[in-house]
Amino acid sequence: MINKKFLLFFLCILVLGIFTTACGGGGKSTPPNYPFIPTPNPTPNPTPTPEKYTLELSQTQ
Repeated sequence: MINKKFLLFFLCILVLGIFTTACGGGGKSTPPNYPFIPTPNPTPNPTPTPEKYTLELSQTQ
């Protein structure tokens, strides 16, 4: 017959393994920004339209 202390030890290790796996994988922590929500990029300032200058041509010789 198998030793009762061995069975108790094996049962404790099994329960500890199941508990560790079910509770996050044993040391893995949840990232601080979970669930990840991306921050929107700021809207760029519109490109200013260049001022319109009147072009004056004069005929020179």
